[in-house]
Amino acid sequence: MQKCLTVMRNNQMRQVSQINNTQCKVMVTTKVANSEKQLIVESFKQPKAVLVEGTFMSYQSDNGWGLHGGSSRELVNSNVVSTAPISVIFTILLQGDLSFGYDDLTFDLSSEKNSHVVAVNLARPANFRRALFKNNQVTKLNIMLKYDWLHSRMSHNCYAKAFVNRHKNFTHFAASPEIVTLTRQLLKSGEPTTLLETLTLEALSHQLINTLFKQLENETIQTLPNDEEFANAAAVEDIISFIETHLEENLSNDDIALEFSMSPTNLQRKFKQHLGITLKSYVRGRRLDIAKHHLEQKLVSVTQAAYDAGYAHPANFTIAFKKKFGYPPTQTTTQAQSLR
Repeated sequence: MQKCLTVMRNNQMRQVSQINNTQCKVMVTTKVANSEKQLIVESFKQPKAVLVEGTFMSYQSDNGWGLHGGSSRELVNSNVVSTAPISVIFTILLQGDLSFGYDDLTFDLSSEKNSHVVAVNLARPANFRRALFKNNQVTKLNIMLKYDWLHSRMSHNCYAKAFVNRHKNFTHFAASPEIVTLTRQLLKSGEPTTLLETLTLEALSHQLINTLFKQLENETIQTLPNDEEFANAAAVEDIISFIETHLEENLSNDDIALEFSMSPTNLQRKFKQHLGITLKSYVRGRRLDIAKHHLEQKLVSVTQAAYDAGYAHPANFTIAFKKKFGYPPTQTTTQAQSLR
């Protein structure tokens, strides 16, 4: 049996797969487009192995909320971990089995009898995990609402205020027909490319968020009796989460080792053993991923992208970029358009 460890974070998807053979290995993966379907594949292994396939949609608004979902088939048994940011997160399951959690909070859902909604309040970042099951067909949508967006719209006597006043408050209820219909419409709409498509998606999203909070008012807020954080802060997923949170900083191996109360040598050994690459290679690769994303969005010039990625000379950045992605950074926009 194979087990995979996949790490995803917002629109910058980072995934790690863990193969349970004689020696446990962790490999970075990524998402690519292939005709009408998208694939999650290993980034560093050649040839690339497909872990998940399906159609996905993702949208981040300018004012504090985002969507991520789709229909996919899981090709391996795996476990997903990431850092979930401060937010209120609604998870809507329409099809398949879904097992996930935040720190010591766990949900096991099945759509066999009805669709589900889980709402969780994260007052501070939490370790997210999710199990993938081979041949499991999943249709779901995640809605993430930032605190600033919520608080600017809540009054003191608002029921939602009670929901967000404690870390890991949660509730779980059956999705109403209206929630199911709106969710399917959003998943069907895909990622918008025109003004009209964007306005339609945002209108549907606000309608769904409104419906979810109306339902939330009829549900009992639950919380864990014992809110203890995971004790193993030196686990590889925690190290990865810490690195991801501080990618823009000039962190040394000593800084990271100090954070996890271990020697730099032990840190390097642990990272290389589980990830299969050096810590330096991982950081360089992730910074290149972010540079590629910024170039695709036309947010920076190639020179600025090189500087942000830690390269003093754009020529060295171009060489590293082409080696990782197969084309120079000057062609990023053209390559992104060809995948749409």
